Amino acid sequence: MTFIEELRDAAARIGTMPHAFPLIPRYERHGIRRRSYNGYGILYSVQSDRVFVHRIIGPGQDHDRALRLN
Repeated sequence: MTFIEELRDAAARIGTMPHAFPLIPRYERHGIRRRSYNGYGILYSVQSDRVFVHRIIGPGQDHDRALRLN
């Protein structure tokens, strides 16, 4: 399996336990959570009928710049 396939699989598995990963400090009001996978961050929120992936960020990337919500 390639790394991208592994990353996609990790994102897809969030749906089985969407509240298992922590909310990102300063983004609690947006409900944005972070699931880590091999140094990458999958930034997502839980909606009534789905999990929405906002961004996948690499090691050292800034949440604020990636999300641009503040």
